[in-house]
Amino acid sequence: MQEPGGDGGLGSQDGQRGETGHGDGVFAGGAGGGGGGGGGGGLSGNGGNGAAGQAGGAGSGGSGGTIIIQGSVVAGNGALSAQGGGGGTNGAGGQVIVGKNAGAGIATVLGSQVVLTAPGATGLNPYIEDAPSKTSNFFVPYIPNLKGGAETFGLLQGIDTNSAFFKTVRDNAAPGDTVALLRVHVGPDGNDFGNYDAVFLINLTGADLLNPFLGVVENGSDDGFAQALAMGGYANDPSFGGIGPQFLGALSGFGVYETLVPVHGTVFNFGYGNTKITDVPLEAGQFAFVSGKTGDVPDAIPEPATWLMLGTGATSLGGWRRRARKKAGGADNGDA
Repeated sequence: MQEPGGDGGLGSQDGQRGETGHGDGVFAGGAGGGGGGGGGGGLSGNGGNGAAGQAGGAGSGGSGGTIIIQGSVVAGNGALSAQGGGGGTNGAGGQVIVGKNAGAGIATVLGSQVVLTAPGATGLNPYIEDAPSKTSNFFVPYIPNLKGGAETFGLLQGIDTNSAFFKTVRDNAAPGDTVALLRVHVGPDGNDFGNYDAVFLINLTGADLLNPFLGVVENGSDDGFAQALAMGGYANDPSFGGIGPQFLGALSGFGVYETLVPVHGTVFNFGYGNTKITDVPLEAGQFAFVSGKTGDVPDAIPEPATWLMLGTGATSLGGWRRRARKKAGGADNGDA
């Protein structure tokens, strides 16, 4: 007969197995009952909001663009800016392209990485002929400040025969000389067109010279080539509402007509009405009258305040031609 077992041990708070019971009798007590399960943990709360982020840094400035200025004569005293935009880092400078035939260009260029020089504006000169081919396909720079606007030919504006620039020509004219042709490298506007000379057809009288004409012949001679004087420029350009170049019925009293020619050898035909002279070779710094007389101007034409007069006077056209041959070939074979 068995004795009853002792009391079972208490379950632990953590739900551990109860301790083994101890019997009071001879026989060992039975196993204690299992402890109760532990309670579930509570839910955690939501986290708080994060702090605001810092402001972003300044953006970089944009790069400068490309500025193109093109004309025949470009000169400016101001400043031109091709700087990049400002920002956390300034943008790189842009580039400037200046297309010109004459002039000092732009005085100051700010922020430009590159300043390039390109050819300026040019146009066809109908007064120049190539003698072997009998064609006119010569392009020359545009001349500013002509009546009607810049063109490759036209009447001077604000300057006439009485200008100090033409004093040497006037002083060498004989009675009866009505028109003269002057060739110089730099005209009264002071523009140096590099590979081109300026040519002026000059009315030496106060009367209109009817039906004036000019022909410039390259690479030979052609005494039959001449074109009536005309006026062009934007005022006569169809793109600006004009109807094209207008022929001049007359070269007005003391009027001066200008065009440009290549610097190499050239002969000229010029005159008005039935008065003309042909196959006249002129170099820079020389002039001729329609009567056939010729002369030279000083090597460098001075400013008006310091004009010098020629002391030698004019020579005959034949004498000039002999001098020209002597320049070209050395001796003149006694042809003085």
